[in-house]
Amino acid sequence: TFVHFLIGIVVLTDSMFKLQTAFDAKRFGISNWWVIGLTSLLTGACGVLLVLNPFDGAKLIMRLIGITGGVGAGKTEILSYIRKHYKCRIFLADEVARDIQMPGQACYERIVALLGKDILAADGRIDRGKMAAKIFLETEFLNRVNAIVHPAVREYLERAVESARQEEETELFFIEAALLIENGYRDFVDEMWYIYAAPEVRRERLQKSRGYSREK
Repeated sequence: TFVHFLIGIVVLTDSMFKLQTAFDAKRFGISNWWVIGLTSLLTGACGVLLVLNPFDGAKLIMRLIGITGGVGAGKTEILSYIRKHYKCRIFLADEVARDIQMPGQACYERIVALLGKDILAADGRIDRGKMAAKIFLETEFLNRVNAIVHPAVREYLERAVESARQEEETELFFIEAALLIENGYRDFVDEMWYIYAAPEVRRERLQKSRGYSREK
């Protein structure tokens, strides 16, 4: 890691001072000058190893973090900052849900079989507007679609997390969704961040960003 690199630089600097001390000791006739010199050389060798091989023996421990909160609370802004400043991977549960409903993906056939081909667009993809109109007319449809999609999203994320852990290149892995806690992710993640903003603040943000009325 970068910390190991910095330690290596410090160790190298220390070895240079020790080597200079050994030369001074020899010049003034101090008998054990060679002990100081040998110590400085060994210290320098360790410093070189740390500088040239900063990742050797240093296993990157990934933190799995769930991030949730109400609409307009500021989750997107926080994740945008994190993405710019940290070595991380970010998965949005809503985006995963859309991806696995594409043709050929995990949920496509089951949803079409449940709701019928009249929810399909001309290109064969699920028309989200048509699907929404159908499932919100009947609560049972909504529950059955959720029973298909939510476990598939969880399975997708579990595979992504396991892959990232095996690669050992990701420091922070974020999963974002409005209903992480309700959908049972509390025990899956290492940490759960709940992003809070006052209702009035959220209303103002949504009016500016999405054109919502105060009533909506």
